[in-house]
Amino acid sequence: MEAIQSADKTLFMYSSSVQDKIFDFYKEGKLTDVTWIVGSDEERIDAHSSICALSNRLKELILAHPSDKKKKLIRVPPSLTNSADELKSLLLLAYTGNLEESRSIIGYLELCERFDMPLGHAVCSRALPKFFAKTLLQPNIDVNQQKALRQIFIEAFEKTTSTEVHQAVLNVFRMHPLLFNDPSCLSNIPLDWILKVIKEKSLWMQSTGGYVYFGRSYITEVNQLLNNFFAVHDVNPIPVEFNSGDSMLAPLCMKDLDTQPFGFHSFAYDYNYSELPGSKNSYDKHPPGQWKVCALTGHVSRSWDGRQVLAGLDITYQNLITGRKEEVLWGHENDRLYTKHTIQVPEDDVITGAIINSGWLIDKLVFTTLRGMHMDALGGSDGGNRTVVEPSNFWRDSKPSVHNSILVAFHGIQYINIKSQGQILINRVTFHFSCVNEKAVITVNQDQGDFAIEILRNKRIIL
Repeated sequence: MEAIQSADKTLFMYSSSVQDKIFDFYKEGKLTDVTWIVGSDEERIDAHSSICALSNRLKELILAHPSDKKKKLIRVPPSLTNSADELKSLLLLAYTGNLEESRSIIGYLELCERFDMPLGHAVCSRALPKFFAKTLLQPNIDVNQQKALRQIFIEAFEKTTSTEVHQAVLNVFRMHPLLFNDPSCLSNIPLDWILKVIKEKSLWMQSTGGYVYFGRSYITEVNQLLNNFFAVHDVNPIPVEFNSGDSMLAPLCMKDLDTQPFGFHSFAYDYNYSELPGSKNSYDKHPPGQWKVCALTGHVSRSWDGRQVLAGLDITYQNLITGRKEEVLWGHENDRLYTKHTIQVPEDDVITGAIINSGWLIDKLVFTTLRGMHMDALGGSDGGNRTVVEPSNFWRDSKPSVHNSILVAFHGIQYINIKSQGQILINRVTFHFSCVNEKAVITVNQDQGDFAIEILRNKRIIL
């Protein structure tokens, strides 16, 4: 394999060297065998007919010219161009495979269409996604940028018949459909294509405001997009089935994280402490690719040593496709010993961090969200050490395989129960979060896997 890679590299370097040398000959006017006369000023451009023949229109002109002369002198018909600059731009593309910065990519598409240059279309089809990516990787896309990108999207269909270019633009749409959720753009999208990418589970949902939608939010956005699409194409709505397995609907997983536990109870003589058997967690039957946390109920001690500590936590999960809710109970409810307080996670938000006061027990727990909300406190004691868990520091002490993971949302807790002063209390609590399943994202996005991961690192994710 190493020998093959070395041979490929050698061949590539050789081809590049030959290409550079031919371009040097062109710039210096050496060994050229055709002279093009362009426009009313009759500007002359010397070139190599073998390179010019990459354009089918120029090839036809060369073949139609008598071959008895060493150097052909050919007038470019006005139907192709009256501009020497246009022909020079086209020849630069033919010789180097590069696009001039001074000429727009749509200008190049129109040129390649007019001169019937398949190689040029191929270059443009590779350049278009990179052109869009410069803007689309930004956290936010302003209104003027949105309008400019939509116009380029429309003209990419109008200015060329190249299926290669159209496919490149469709792939941009696949990853950013909400940007192009406009009748003038949607009218260019084939019905069978959009149904195909939904079936393949590779359609993204991300907003121009910097959010990527997974789960319930994904389904809502897809349905709204399809309603607009069916209306534009004047077709009856077609039902779509959603499946979360290896898809952009919910490419999520949990990893083994080196997070500190909170709550280390004391063996002090007057607290009558004992540990109940077995470790427990809330998330075993609710994996992150299928469920999200939508509500939490805190059981707060009425008085433990005069303090209102957090005794237990019920977590309500919501299915990402059906919306069905299931509650995972702490299991030691007692109205005489504990009060209850429930907090609801907003539909368009997720828990991404927590502020924890803890010492021997969890004194107080405040969850924080992606949109900056501090939810109601669970627990009423200000004792213990204050710890802030948030995305910026979450992986700080984690092992390298976990450190670069893209955190999405809080997904549950692992803990033990202890008994102290006649009360059951959670202890040694660890907080667990869902992350982007990068393998699933790369699988779904195939040759654009690394770019897909880069996008997700720059966006905020809503379930």
